[in-house]
Amino acid sequence: MTHTMTTQITIASTLFKEEYGHYPPTTDNAKLQQLLDGNTVEGENPRRIQFMSFNKKDNNSKGEICDPWKTPYLITYDDKGPLIISAGPDKKFGTKDDITNRDSR
Repeated sequence: MTHTMTTQITIASTLFKEEYGHYPPTTDNAKLQQLLDGNTVEGENPRRIQFMSFNKKDNNSKGEICDPWKTPYLITYDDKGPLIISAGPDKKFGTKDDITNRDSR
């Protein structure tokens, strides 16, 4: 499930880049969720394109996209593109059970 979500966020972010010429300009998880779900945030996504649909169960009360262990994903962008990290079952980032969209399966 986690790999599926990280892959979906990666694809949606890449589609955003194809449409607007840059990745979503935020690493704020809740704002990113709004942008990818077809909302305009701070002038971004003015055409209100829905790049990804989210279920309410995917979000916490702050609107952040969460992994199956209810920890918000850490989302950044670098020269390789989106990096989406799940803290994994121990709910701590930087440990060996972290799961990313760049992990090989």
